[in-house]
This record gives sequence, C-alpha cells and structure tokens, in this order.
Amino acid sequence: MSRSVTVPCDALLDITFFGLAAQEGETCAKTQGVNIYSIGLNQTEVPVWESFMEQLLHFHRKNPTYDGRFLVQRCPIQEPLVTPKSDTAYPHRQIKMHISNVEGRYTDPYIEDPVNAFLHESRHHFQLSSGFDKLAV
Repeated sequence: MSRSVTVPCDALLDITFFGLAAQEGETCAKTQGVNIYSIGLNQTEVPVWESFMEQLLHFHRKNPTYDGRFLVQRCPIQEPLVTPKSDTAYPHRQIKMHISNVEGRYTDPYIEDPVNAFLHESRHHFQLSSGFDKLAV
C-alpha cells in the first residue's frame, strides 16, 4: 500500500497547515510580507532551543509589528526509512523533526531586512546542532 499523496499546488498551504491558511484569509496579500525559513533536524539540543526562544522574544520586543509563527513537526522515521526510494521523492528520510515554518509576517516593509536577518541567523544556529553536515530542508 502506498502512502504517497499528490497535493495540488493551490492546496499545498492549506494541507500543510491543517486548514489554518484558509481560515486566516488570503495568503500573500498585496501588502503582506511573508518570509519562511525551514530546516530538518536529526537531533534536539535543548540549549539551542532555549537560545532561540530568548532571541525571538528580544526580536519581537524590538519589532512589535512582527507577527511570527513557529511550527514544529516531530515524527518517527521508521516508515520513511523502509519505504523504497522509488516510491517517494523525499530526499531527507533521516529527519526526525521539521521546523517547517519559522515564518515572519508583517505589513511594515521597513522590517523586512531585520526579519530576514533574524530568521536566517536562527536557522543557521539550528543547523549547527541539527545532526547533519549540511543544511537539510
């Protein structure tokens, strides 16, 4: 039995976020800035998470119009590892946890550079302790 499902492009956000995208209204509206950074982890380092949360709080205090989201998905890897490579296009089967959405939303274009810098640096810190030699997304 195959567990692979093809999702149409126009339904991807709604499927990924369990209907949340549709509930919030239009995604990527004309005046809305959205920056998304993702990463896959093979291990969890608590100090890195604590540091990220402290930095996120500090960033939000400096940028009160920032409306970020942080979505974490943790899953067992037994099934992906036994699924034949020919049955899936998924390249990183060893990923145990997806930080699939470190997202910045804002309507103030002046904070775009600080948002990108913060999210890029945050993903870099997670990558250093991810258990992978290279960035896995």
